[in-house]
Amino acid sequence: IHGDVFYYKETDSYFKAVAKSKRPLYKQAIDDDTLYFSADTLINANPSDSLNYMEAIRYVRIFKSNLQAVCDSLYYSDLDSTFHLIGNPIVWSDTIQFTGDTIKLVMKNDEISEIIASQNAFIISNEIEDYYNQIKARYLHAYLDSNTLTKMELRGNAESLYLIKDGNDEYIGPNHTLCSEMDFHFADDDLSDIRYYTEPESNLVPMGQAGESDLRRANFKWYVKERPLNWRMVLEVTRSVQKRSTEKEEMDKFEREVDELMKRGERPDKKSRKR
Repeated sequence: IHGDVFYYKETDSYFKAVAKSKRPLYKQAIDDDTLYFSADTLINANPSDSLNYMEAIRYVRIFKSNLQAVCDSLYYSDLDSTFHLIGNPIVWSDTIQFTGDTIKLVMKNDEISEIIASQNAFIISNEIEDYYNQIKARYLHAYLDSNTLTKMELRGNAESLYLIKDGNDEYIGPNHTLCSEMDFHFADDDLSDIRYYTEPESNLVPMGQAGESDLRRANFKWYVKERPLNWRMVLEVTRSVQKRSTEKEEMDKFEREVDELMKRGERPDKKSRKR
């Protein structure tokens, strides 16, 4: 962790870096790549032999060559090797954008193996220029292999909008499908199979007749200006989030969310962590 203001508690190997003249920066080498993230406050602690955790609070920005993200707060524990992105999270991978009320990034062998978006999950992929494929559901679970998307499961009010092409690779129009559940399978970065469950309803609109509502689903937002394009941009704060009255209120709210994770067994009992 790089920064200009640090607090340290030796008993828990507890480090806290806060923004003053500059935002603290976390760096970790991963194979031939480097993970960078920054926030107004970074906390790293090792209160027991079985637990090492990281918290990032306010205006979190993440950069890795094949993945970028922003959110309000972040929590990571090596118990489940999962990054919990809390508060307006957005994740980008190549041309794909993930959003949801909360997002989890599950790590395996120093690579992201799963992306889980809970409540209001929305995936957008840029097809060409101002045209986008879109997928929505209450819950989304994406699986990756060597940073390549292999499968996506959507559960609850699943909805998809895909731009259909003919045999000459010309666009026919947007195809909109509604059903309770969907599974998407990918091969070599291309969509290979879609499975719809429970009475799917589909509607194909010719490209020449497609209006704004046919091409973009409700709550569509393409956050291209929010995306960190290099590691230096994680130190910049350009994103607007709801302002809290005090820094203490911000900290307390996030601590309560972390405590909920602990109660669900994703971390040892709170008593093992001393402040």
